[in-house]
Amino acid sequence: MSGPGPEAATGFRIVRGRPTEADLAALTAVLLSRLAAAAHGAETAEPPRTAGWR
Repeated sequence: MSGPGPEAATGFRIVRGRPTEADLAALTAVLLSRLAAAAHGAETAEPPRTAGWR
């Protein structure tokens, strides 16, 4: 075996078929939102140790 494929690094893989422009646009939107969420999560402070409702 030659090792893990590209989907191991990205978590995504095209199994079969040919994506349309709308499919690619939707995938791009999802990936960009995940990237933005990850970047935003890295900038936030540590969550409080007590529950907010206390």
